[in-house]
Amino acid sequence: MNILKLFSRGLRGNVLVSYPKSGRTWVRFALKLGGADVKFNHGGYATRDPSELGYRFEGVRPRFFGDRNVLLHRNPIDTAVSEYYQIHNRIFNKTHPNFDKMKHRLESQNILPPDDINEFVLHPIWGCKKVSEFNRAHIDYFKKSKNSKIVSYEDLRTDPEVGFSDLLDFLQVTNYDIDHIVKKSSFESMREIELTGDPDERKRHALYGKKGNDENTLKVRRGKVKGYMDALKPEVVAAARRVCREYGFQP
Repeated sequence: MNILKLFSRGLRGNVLVSYPKSGRTWVRFALKLGGADVKFNHGGYATRDPSELGYRFEGVRPRFFGDRNVLLHRNPIDTAVSEYYQIHNRIFNKTHPNFDKMKHRLESQNILPPDDINEFVLHPIWGCKKVSEFNRAHIDYFKKSKNSKIVSYEDLRTDPEVGFSDLLDFLQVTNYDIDHIVKKSSFESMREIELTGDPDERKRHALYGKKGNDENTLKVRRGKVKGYMDALKPEVVAAARRVCREYGFQP
């Protein structure tokens, strides 16, 4: 089937939608261990393609959803902090083959990603405002949608046994070993795979490995709930929280 026709009619099967850097690598790892058949996407708002970097959120795009959908959302400030490292270390980086092209386009639009993490988090195009817009719009959409489940990264971290069991049940998976899933998908276990695991295994789970000696280039970087408090100035934390509260989030 033509891919354009497929997207115009929506995806079939199970789909998990999330804003970039919302914990998808961890959730995908765990669901694969459970045997779930799930397509993962960012609702039409990805950042891996250089031409997509610096997009503005323009609303929910149902053509990227499936017959059964999961929305994964995360604290918008933690998400913005994590995306800062992703963009500067993996995408908008001088080692990227399309860096000059990206820089020229973003400069011409006056939307270069700030080098300073505090400015990045408060930037309307790059920071927690856009994350909040995306999450709020999708939460409101999926609340009214049949065959949809909304889950937060924080809830999964608090009780992964219950959280992943609920997800796997919703995805109609049977005969899974939740104890094995939780143990194998722990932060420590995944970090060990990324640092020392077989290259094929790392590739299969989208665990890139470390570039040089920079810990911030790891895919399994921190995973800490409210880790943003260690990365941002107190006044920036306060300002970012005000932004998130405008969209109904209490970060």
